Amino acid sequence: MNSWKEVLYKSLHVDEETGCAPLIVKIISAVIIVSVCFSIIGTDQQLAKEYNSLFHAFDLVVLSLLLIEMCARLISCGGNVKYKGFKGRIRYLLILPNLIDVIVILPFLTGFFIEGLFLLRMTRLLRILAIAKLPTVKRGIARLVKASYHIKDELFVSFAGMVLITLFVSTVLYFLEKEIQPDAFGSIPKALWWAVISLTTVGYGDVYPVTSMGENIAAIFSLLAVVAIPTGFLAAAFSKEGSKPAFVNG
Repeated sequence: MNSWKEVLYKSLHVDEETGCAPLIVKIISAVIIVSVCFSIIGTDQQLAKEYNSLFHAFDLVVLSLLLIEMCARLISCGGNVKYKGFKGRIRYLLILPNLIDVIVILPFLTGFFIEGLFLLRMTRLLRILAIAKLPTVKRGIARLVKASYHIKDELFVSFAGMVLITLFVSTVLYFLEKEIQPDAFGSIPKALWWAVISLTTVGYGDVYPVTSMGENIAAIFSLLAVVAIPTGFLAAAFSKEGSKPAFVNG
């Protein structure tokens, strides 16, 4: 019969063998996401002043909940043979997600809310990475890694081609546009900013060539960028990898 520590440990941790996340883990993950959303909204000065008491109360509730959960996990971690005894608990605290919890909770315990606490709150999102242990997610990541490995040479050639094309076009546009648009193309790094934004299809629209030659070069660059981006290679390899039967442990 399992001890109460083993039962509590299993209810607070993702199962290492099956990857199943208990209900409490999912609830805590949802609370963390909502908490970070509140922290982001709280950076709006007007909202922070208007709803200061609400933000403060919610933060106290979340931090209290995290403190209780952290204490429960620390008490129950002895239910896992790897973390039995004092040294085992120290080893448990040194795991990255647990260190993040301690860093976030410590200012709350001491009452010393440092200026950069917002950044500490944001680190709670790293706890959500525990969900990556779920079987479906693990299989997807494994297949993506295998697919990338199978076409590593094609990916390297494609990446090298993108770099060379981007540097070449940035240099040409620097010479063509620097006199007319010194703020946008006054140096190769500035021209490189435009090239990278165009290559990634973000295209803010605030910077673009205005000379006839510059426009033609930009058009050619856009076509070459489509050819150079390795999305097709990766999609084909991933599709091939996905068609293979999943490996099942015997």
